[in-house]
Amino acid sequence: HYYVKDPRQRITMEFLDARGQRIQSFTSEQDAESAADSIRLDSIKTVAIDSLTRTGMTRDSATKVTTARFSGPGALAGGDFEALFSRAQRPPRVPNKAGLNTFSWNMRYPDAERFEGIIMWAASTTGPKAPPGTYSVRMTAAGQTESQTFRLMKDPRSDATDADLQEQFRTLIAIRDKTTEANLAVRLARNLRWNVGDRTDKLNGQQQAEFKAIADKMMGAVTVHENEVYQTKNQSGQDPLNYPIKLNNKIAALAGTVSEGEYRPTVQAKAVFNELGTQLDVQTKAMNKVIDDNLPALNAILRAANLPELRKSTDEIKPQKPAVAM
Repeated sequence: HYYVKDPRQRITMEFLDARGQRIQSFTSEQDAESAADSIRLDSIKTVAIDSLTRTGMTRDSATKVTTARFSGPGALAGGDFEALFSRAQRPPRVPNKAGLNTFSWNMRYPDAERFEGIIMWAASTTGPKAPPGTYSVRMTAAGQTESQTFRLMKDPRSDATDADLQEQFRTLIAIRDKTTEANLAVRLARNLRWNVGDRTDKLNGQQQAEFKAIADKMMGAVTVHENEVYQTKNQSGQDPLNYPIKLNNKIAALAGTVSEGEYRPTVQAKAVFNELGTQLDVQTKAMNKVIDDNLPALNAILRAANLPELRKSTDEIKPQKPAVAM
């Protein structure tokens, strides 16, 4: 709980562990994804209202009908429920109205990295909850910073020791980080695939033929490894019923088992994690090797054609959303 004298000022809220290391940070400003959603939704609503008024409906009635249509769980995705449930949850905003405000931390560490359109079965990328211990919150507003320490307590009914819960937390962090590794490998493959296609289209004649021959062989191998890391056939939430889950899903699903209650991770859970982690290492190392072996030859052709070179990147190249017709 905190009091703000002047409204609409920028406020940041940071949560730190006992060593003063930042766990999570939140702000009163809207994140870029949510802002883009708001703009897109406003455009769609405007078109819908205009369409209804052309049928003879009054603008007031058209506005009410449209507002009702775009309220609810599918609103931010423009009515696309598959997109809604495959996207990362937007970070909560810190309230900054004048007077008394309240912000609730869900006590979780940052999530694993994701990629656009990810679909998993009985698994998620949600970060683990902070274990019992001493923490602090640091709020900055109007050029001033205030801090307050607090303790997270374990369930008094639990028989788990602090050592048990710390081991559970360490295992969950390891699972989260391995899930991130897997998902970043998919992002690497997708980024490279897009850039290879982009450069191929800009080359001509013999240069294009030489580039394409090398790139096709490289991307064929990259795709094989990508398909072992993620089930690329998944296009909707029900597809895992037909296509078997792959390594990123199997690793992420372990988090649900390990965090099911307040207890030390079982020997079996750790054994499965180590086995899956080893399998993932084989795929990611092989993917990186085939890329490293082929990029020099591909970039030599691109330099000769005065085109930007290829590089290994996990940046997402998101498809452009269709423009709204007016």
